[in-house]
Amino acid sequence: MAEERDMQFETILQETGKWVSTVVQLPYQMSDLITNIKRGRLQMNHPEIDKRLDGIQRQNRRIVFAIIFGSFLFSSIQLFSLQHNVLSIVSLVIAIIFLLFAIRPR
Repeated sequence: MAEERDMQFETILQETGKWVSTVVQLPYQMSDLITNIKRGRLQMNHPEIDKRLDGIQRQNRRIVFAIIFGSFLFSSIQLFSLQHNVLSIVSLVIAIIFLLFAIRPR
């Protein structure tokens, strides 16, 4: 029984020492964290966030390509109606290129 109490006391003493060490280091770690935040060097890596951001960027690119496609398609139609056939075809080809960029898988 006495040995068991001594072992429990040593365990409690070790855990208390670890806790005190953590409490003493905490202000220094917080200071370093605040310094890194002020300097803009705080980095967080989370694979799920990175995956979602990549998806959002991909969608944004597709939207931009779709808007450009629509603009060139509309201009091609307008040029065709004004009897500017060569410019209309060039505009249509450019529109198709942007359409391919918008729908291609990544």
